[in-house]
This record gives sequence, C-alpha cells and structure tokens, in this order.
Amino acid sequence: MNNFEAKHPRSADGKFTEKARKESGLSLGLDAMETDTDLIKPAIPTDLGKAGDEAIAKMREDNPDLPNGYYGPLGWTKKTGAADIMEKYINPRMSIGGDFKRFHDLGSEDAEKLLKILPTKALEDRQNDSPSLGSLLAACAANPGKVNLSGYVVGDSRVDERVSVDAILIADSQASEYRQLQDGEAFNIWRGYQEKLGLDSDCPPDEVYGAEEGENHPRSWVMWWD
Repeated sequence: MNNFEAKHPRSADGKFTEKARKESGLSLGLDAMETDTDLIKPAIPTDLGKAGDEAIAKMREDNPDLPNGYYGPLGWTKKTGAADIMEKYINPRMSIGGDFKRFHDLGSEDAEKLLKILPTKALEDRQNDSPSLGSLLAACAANPGKVNLSGYVVGDSRVDERVSVDAILIADSQASEYRQLQDGEAFNIWRGYQEKLGLDSDCPPDEVYGAEEGENHPRSWVMWWD
C-alpha cells in the first residue's frame, strides 16, 4: 500500500463531498512534448464519450423506468464495462461498505479503455478542484509506466455512482520519499507537471509528496486532491 492510501482513507461514515456535475480502433492522437521527463501531452479525441453516451441512451430506451444518477441510469458503470475494468485495482481494506471502493495504481492500458467507454458526463467528473477524470485518464493513457492514478469507485446503489480519481502519481527518480512539499515548492512541482500533461485545472492539489517505488509504479510524486 502506498503512502497516499495509508494517509487518506475516507471518513468512517463514508461521506465525501458531493459534486454537481469504440473499445479498439480509437486513437488518442498523442502529441509528444520535448520535456526533461519525456512525458507525453495527450490530445483529447473529438469523439470522447460517444460510446458511453450511446450505452446509457440504450439503457434508457430499454428501460425508461430506471432511476437516474448523476451521470446516467443507475447501473451504468456495469453496463459500460467500467466496473469490470476497475475491479482488479480495488483495495478491499480501504473500501467502505459495499458500494464505496478505493482503487490504486490504475495504469495506461486500462486508462485508455476507460476513455473509450465512459459517458461524457462521467469524464467531466472532478474531485472538487482536481483536473477532470477525462484529463487525468488521458495523461495516464499517454504515459505508460510513468503516470498512474488512484481514487474510488461508487457503485449503483447510490445516486452518485461513478469512477473518481483523487490522486495522480508521476514518475520522477528525484522525488523525495514521503516528504510532503510545502507552499511554493509544491506549487512549482504541480504547475510544471500540469503543463507537461495538459491537466485541465488551475487549482493546485491539497498535498504533493514523494512515494517510493511500488509493485505497480516507480518512485513518484503524488498529487492529491481532498
């Protein structure tokens, strides 16, 4: 378990801030950037969200009486296949109840799959002031072995059913293990990676700190939004 997950379990009652809010063949159209870390800044496909929107439209057509959640009829994470993709990353020790589950270290291959199947509204999800889910998934998909994501999945027993990312891990051999950066230093690290990865938020994370190499990620900077 990485330091982020050890430090930031959800509250005991499971409450958190509510937010208003083509498998193969889809190309991310990635544009390489010349950076000192060799990160790639993704170009977002114009048809992003189309397959997911079609899936939830079909759900409504087949059963107009399905109750609606924030991003579609309840059950959309299963219907689109998102729930199955996320299952391998779930950490049951960090989950609260049956329908709030934390996940670790989502990698590029499955990030790209999620980009292809999630509906538009779901891809706009943000953990408060974090970059959007679509922006984070695109950064991860474009940078295999260099960018990983952590967060939580909310199941279909709740109106806020969704996949949410609240932390991005960015590979950097110079990351200071478990040292939390302060003020200007943290902001500068965030701003540099925000620009390199094209993350669509100007709001810095609540915490920036280093994490040692793990089973599924190299030594990294962790940026976490409460």
